[in-house]
Amino acid sequence: MIKARLNYIDILKGIGILFVIFSHSGAENWFMSHFGDFFVPLFFIASGFTFGNKDNSFFSVFLKRSKRLLVPYAFFSILLLVLYHRFALLDVLGVVYSRYCLFPYDSVNNMILMGGGNPPLWFLTSMLTAFVPFWLLWRYPKYRLQLLGVYIVYTYACQFLPILLPWSLDTACLTGSLIYAGYFMRQHETLLFKKPYLGDALLLVFFVLFCNLNGSDNLSVREYGHSFLFYYIICILGTWILMRLSKTLEHTILCGFLQKLGQHSLVIFCIQMFFLRICHQVFHGLMHFPTEGWLFYGVTFMKVIVVAILGMFVSMLMKKYLPWVLR
Repeated sequence: MIKARLNYIDILKGIGILFVIFSHSGAENWFMSHFGDFFVPLFFIASGFTFGNKDNSFFSVFLKRSKRLLVPYAFFSILLLVLYHRFALLDVLGVVYSRYCLFPYDSVNNMILMGGGNPPLWFLTSMLTAFVPFWLLWRYPKYRLQLLGVYIVYTYACQFLPILLPWSLDTACLTGSLIYAGYFMRQHETLLFKKPYLGDALLLVFFVLFCNLNGSDNLSVREYGHSFLFYYIICILGTWILMRLSKTLEHTILCGFLQKLGQHSLVIFCIQMFFLRICHQVFHGLMHFPTEGWLFYGVTFMKVIVVAILGMFVSMLMKKYLPWVLR
């Protein structure tokens, strides 16, 4: 893997993790209904962008990724079950299954599997299963179009499944293709950061247009809006826009803060719900801030920043005292 960090990719992930926290803040309804969750696929694309493996052995690379993703998954799963006092059999099965619910999200009498502060952990197992279709695209570029065709058919067919598959297997071909999109973008890096501001405006217009045409989406529960192909385009455009913004922010006062958040985004991703719960109790329970209106959105912005900083400090402490979890 590439060892030298790319500052603007860390900034990109820092911006992305702020969006992720906001999407769980209780103030996200309007934003999510218009722009969806393109900021979660951003992390899949960033993973492909920084992929630089020279080892053609699938099993050795997959084993390394498994350790890097599953050790923190197990650690935070156990920690959150303890913090939330969730010890029922269904909670344990939810950790094994690694999906928020068993049936599509709006199903009647749905079965919630991850309800104790651990829903975001689906991302770690999804990142692992996504690596398999990505690796095939990376390893066999001559068959790239054929593989993408198979992935499209697979993703389309999985939409008709009555349940959500464990470890996001039903979305793996889509997320694997997003990782490959990031890898492809890295190969054409100079084109990504050309200077025409008219191009930025057009990117933003197309992004907003596609978002509104496609409707609400949520990758974690296999909701793509009206079309998973539109959803894929939205993820690419949204990430591209934020990547260009991140490049611009490299030499600004925000650079250091966002960069740090990006470097610690994995732990923040995992622990965010717990800190959001505490912040909600403090801001609205003890301090009696309103839960609607403009003041509520201002308080939500404060909560997002506080949660991000707390998660960052937890990550720093873990890297110092529990390095085996994040190795």
